[in-house]
Amino acid sequence: MANNDAVLEKISSWCNFFIKLLIVVIAFGFCLSFALYKLEQAGERIIVSSKSAVQDTIKKTMEYWEGIGKHCQEVITECVADYVKSHTDKKLVVFTKELNIEIYKELESRLLWDYISGGIASSRFIFKGNRVQFYVPLAEIKEDHIIYEPVTRTVKVFAPKVRIDKDMVFIQNEPDKVIKEVNGSWSPFGPKLKEVSDAIMQEVKTRTLKEGYEPEIIEEAKVEAQKALEDLFNKVLGEFLKKENLNLQIIMQ
Repeated sequence: MANNDAVLEKISSWCNFFIKLLIVVIAFGFCLSFALYKLEQAGERIIVSSKSAVQDTIKKTMEYWEGIGKHCQEVITECVADYVKSHTDKKLVVFTKELNIEIYKELESRLLWDYISGGIASSRFIFKGNRVQFYVPLAEIKEDHIIYEPVTRTVKVFAPKVRIDKDMVFIQNEPDKVIKEVNGSWSPFGPKLKEVSDAIMQEVKTRTLKEGYEPEIIEEAKVEAQKALEDLFNKVLGEFLKKENLNLQIIMQ
């Protein structure tokens, strides 16, 4: 009987020990889970806070860049507007090209209902030093033609196409610079040399303009136009560009 009581007491003691151990394990597990939960929340807050800080920095940087870009647009368009106001022709003359123009003209008169020739007269004129003038219409430079690239800190100005001033075509009139070869009609019924000369003079402006539109001359004018625009903007915007540490690029169409 005494042995049975000892065994029961020993079993009871072990049961109490395991119950207490289980309570300790459960409590430890709960504390560990709570601690991990708090650490996870803190980590999320740190990540969210860091993400928000990065977004704020990017936003402020973009706003700064956009501000500079907008300011560049305003300054340059104001510069252009002031220039246009002070120049009634609203043209920035950028290039003058001298051209030698050769024109051959032959006229024939016909008699008896065009059945027979009444004579032929011809002339060849060589004009040495005709000139065409190229310009850029500054009034066409608007704010949307000005772009700021923050990475390279470059202000890009997309200029309008360079054009020939059709009102400023110079036709050479100095006698020693206009070579004339004339052949009058063998017949008194043929065209007069003055008629041939007048026909050539009516054509010379059109021919000079046509020569001015040759691709290689247009490319030459674009190069000079780019230089002229860079000089103009650097002259009036030099302090602003230097202060903001900006580069200027003129892009011709």
